[in-house]
Amino acid sequence: MNMQMIVFLVVAVVGAAIFWMARRKKRWTLSGRRYADGGFLPSSAPPAARVARIVETVALGASAAVIIAISATWTSTGGLMLMLDKLQPAYATANIIMFACAVAGATIAVVIALLGRTVAGTITMAVVLIGYGVALNGGSYPGSWFLPKEMTETAIEYTIDIDGTNVEGAELWVNGVYLGKTPYVTTLTEFEANVPYWPEPPADYETDKVKTPDYGTRGTSASIRHRWMTFKLPRRPSRSRHGPGTQPDEEQKTYYARVRYADEWGLSDGGSGSGGGGGGLTYRANSHFGVIFPQRQKRLDTLFDKARLADYRVGPEWFETIETYNEDGWIALREAGDHEPGMMEVLDAWATWRYDLDKVTNAETAWQAFERICQEAREQGQYLTPSVAGRAVELLMGKLPTDRLVDRATKLIRNSGSFGFFKWRMNGRLQFGYSTAPGLVRLGGDGSIFSGFSGGRSGAPQLPMDAYTVAHAVWM
Repeated sequence: MNMQMIVFLVVAVVGAAIFWMARRKKRWTLSGRRYADGGFLPSSAPPAARVARIVETVALGASAAVIIAISATWTSTGGLMLMLDKLQPAYATANIIMFACAVAGATIAVVIALLGRTVAGTITMAVVLIGYGVALNGGSYPGSWFLPKEMTETAIEYTIDIDGTNVEGAELWVNGVYLGKTPYVTTLTEFEANVPYWPEPPADYETDKVKTPDYGTRGTSASIRHRWMTFKLPRRPSRSRHGPGTQPDEEQKTYYARVRYADEWGLSDGGSGSGGGGGGLTYRANSHFGVIFPQRQKRLDTLFDKARLADYRVGPEWFETIETYNEDGWIALREAGDHEPGMMEVLDAWATWRYDLDKVTNAETAWQAFERICQEAREQGQYLTPSVAGRAVELLMGKLPTDRLVDRATKLIRNSGSFGFFKWRMNGRLQFGYSTAPGLVRLGGDGSIFSGFSGGRSGAPQLPMDAYTVAHAVWM
């Protein structure tokens, strides 16, 4: 039974109870009609009817409160009060004013009823509620009868991030304007206001480029890479309260970016993309472009050479260094492990060091380590099976208590209604996971990625992030 049906039943029961009691108490205002001087409205109730009058007023006010609350907060009834941060400031203010007027009108109706003018109060309340409903639903968007369309433009959250390498906090310039560090989050309107549009490429676009070596099985080749990265601005969504879509005829503008990380200017790898999506007045757009940092890659290669020279026996200092490479570190280890088994030994040692797996001696300590990995997944908003955390789960499998694992999985399934996922192949096997963290996620492997979403029971919460850790253990 959904919330709308519950509210309807509550209102119906309260109304039926008031009507039944009014029929039994003849001096109640609803049934005791007492006209004064031939006037249409009933006179004030006598003292004996004060209790009845209070009950009537409370019922009227409670019903109005439920109706206004539903109308103001459910998007299906035009309510936007729970998503004011998603609206343009002027439009958010207009919705607050409409809500305040409805509350003020309902309060006046309640006061009129409390003074004994029940019919007048009921009529006033009906006018207020109908008026508020019409203001929210009497057009293509709430307030369309008297608010300009420009005020109701969707506030589009816009993210710019880099791809091709996994670094946090790279410095970003777009069309000569320093924007901050990646992933850079703003709104599409603010971006266009702060960053000038260049109809032509920068003057040094064709000259500011570098020749970099590419190593392959057939020898070494060279690639010419620009220091300017290009990306398209996403199309704005079309106006629709119940589901924005992009405007296909809108021209996508090209912007030019430069990126610096650890005093090294990034080079373009040629890839870029943009897009967006959402529902109702919630819309998120993004642009991303591929960047490589040759010197950073050289430092990672040198770190791997140190592991080889140490016969793959490395310690905390090596692990602390590779963790600064984020996903790039374990991706490189996994990929090297395909033809260099010693690198998988390094990954095992890394997982053991990070999660203290050397202290796991029985089922209880194994479960404690597993809980730590689950907690980390919740805090980071991400879990990927080939990661260091995923490898730790695989190493724990011989000692994890199966009954507790099954109970945990069963509870997660019963209490969740929807989930998203990534699925791809790496090291010749299926991998999966998910991320709600801001920015892009590098997955490694052959690039064959499939992402999907499945819905379940209406109103059920989304699967928590540690559920993917549990799923990995069950799968193993």
